[in-house]
Amino acid sequence: MYALASFLALVIASLGQINATSMSVIERVRELGVLDAVGMTRQQVDTMPIAILALIFAPLVTMLAARNPARRAADLPVIEAIRHEAAALGHSRR
Repeated sequence: MYALASFLALVIASLGQINATSMSVIERVRELGVLDAVGMTRQQVDTMPIAILALIFAPLVTMLAARNPARRAADLPVIEAIRHEAAALGHSRR
């Protein structure tokens, strides 16, 4: 249930970001004209929205990549998690 709600929240947030980015580009026609006038190529202007979208989706990809390790860690018993942390820090059992 929570997974579905989380997924829907991510989809809705992503659509909102895409909409905001699209509207930003549409509203900046004048700025894009000025950039063209000062010598930016069409390719440079075209890549600007792509760069903005990459900055928006980078955190989403990071969250999705961190999901599996976080779930594995959450499934560990408390004692095992403490032992794992102690071993990673170089502490030995006495």
